[in-house]
Amino acid sequence: MLSLTKLASAALLVFATTICSAQECKPTLVTMLEFAPNSAEVDSAQIASLAVWIEKAYKSHPSYAVTIVEGTAIQTDRDAKALARRRAVKAEAIVRALMRTSAPTEVSAHVFKPGDVSNDGNYAAIQLVPDSATATLACRLQRSR
Repeated sequence: MLSLTKLASAALLVFATTICSAQECKPTLVTMLEFAPNSAEVDSAQIASLAVWIEKAYKSHPSYAVTIVEGTAIQTDRDAKALARRRAVKAEAIVRALMRTSAPTEVSAHVFKPGDVSNDGNYAAIQLVPDSATATLACRLQRSR
């Protein structure tokens, strides 16, 4: 059974991938790469899924202002801060290889208490923030439909 925290995290993820901010009209696209416990290795299926997600992202916005990558781990993982950092660096390298543009990337690593995050902290979150000019145009077109 899903915990309330995990359910809320999943709902937030779904919401974040579909919203169009009324203030700035800049939808941020969010996905996650999953890792095995105590590992920073990504299997080929995860990479293939990320490639499909990025292609879909380019269909909605042709350029991105920034890519944000956040590696995570939980306190009980071996050398948790270093593991979170390795996950972030690995995810950033994969994203950079798959992206068509060289948008700046912000990379961070976070360690959480067990149970405070989804997937037991075995993930890296990836956010694509569209270029404001193209995002504004896309939002205006979407609203005019």
